[in-house]
Amino acid sequence: MNSLKNKKLLYIATQEFPGIPLNYNNQIKGYILPKSESKSISERLNLFLEKQNINLEISTFVTCIVDKIDKNEILKLRKCLPELNHIANFGVGFNNIDISFAKELGIRVTNTPGVLTEATADIALTLLLCVTRRIADGYSMMKDQGKYPGWSPTFMLGQSMQNKTLGIVGYGKIGQAFAKRAQALGMKCVALKSESWAESKNNPNDIKRLNEKDFLATIDVLSLNCPLTDSSKYWLNSQRISMIKPGSFVINTARGELIDEQALADALSSDHLAGAGLDVFCNEPNMSLELQKAKNLFVLPHLGSATVETRHAMGERVFEAIKSHYIERYEKHETGVLLFQVN
Repeated sequence: MNSLKNKKLLYIATQEFPGIPLNYNNQIKGYILPKSESKSISERLNLFLEKQNINLEISTFVTCIVDKIDKNEILKLRKCLPELNHIANFGVGFNNIDISFAKELGIRVTNTPGVLTEATADIALTLLLCVTRRIADGYSMMKDQGKYPGWSPTFMLGQSMQNKTLGIVGYGKIGQAFAKRAQALGMKCVALKSESWAESKNNPNDIKRLNEKDFLATIDVLSLNCPLTDSSKYWLNSQRISMIKPGSFVINTARGELIDEQALADALSSDHLAGAGLDVFCNEPNMSLELQKAKNLFVLPHLGSATVETRHAMGERVFEAIKSHYIERYEKHETGVLLFQVN
């Protein structure tokens, strides 16, 4: 890099992210878009560029899961930033970006893999315990009333998870980490068989894979840990919920759109499902009326990766990708696969 001290790679981010410096060795410089709840990302970018006296050789755009970078936004971003060829996503999931269209335009997309696993699995375990042991009910009673009716053998009973079966949809790193935590509680674990799964006879920690019918009929707790795709959108619908044994629980730490929220609310209100713990939901940050009215629901405001350590590690992953882009563009003068590239 020393031979190219005067060359700068410029990037612009939709907000300030932990772990991503705005200046690095006089080689990489970043800008932050001003906030505006009423304007799209491209509108914010236009206003920013009108007010700032900077050249347009910005090649990296840093975004996150709450930023919807669809086809139209990508076209507008490219129009504003003709040199744009890298979108760095602050998050392991990238369903907020039209990956295939970005690829058509020669824009590579990177994410932040491998650093959210433990924190997200911790939240899944938290949701499981809170919803099965009625933690929210107990806390609300003490917070609101400052007392409880007194101990009795039948007061505020929850359910033990020992010898219950956890079913995981999406047995990747987060699903595996959650399974380890559930096994520590004495739970049995199974996973939904997927087309991409290949049996490994050398992995002693592997769990049984079941087809969908047997999977849904077997489990006491369903955990969603899969990516959001066209095929997984609203995967948990009324038909699949009806196939789950009465009195079961649902946990979701992946994406809200994996669940048909009306179907979930109906199943909770009819007591077909004993409870649900959600860290994500459709149309975040606003929760639907259906969920607000549902019984036996414990909801968190998307805290899966919300630890200081994890968010800084995510930012470091983003910046590693930006540095990889710098090396490629100004040292190697070639186009290849960036660090953490997903397309």
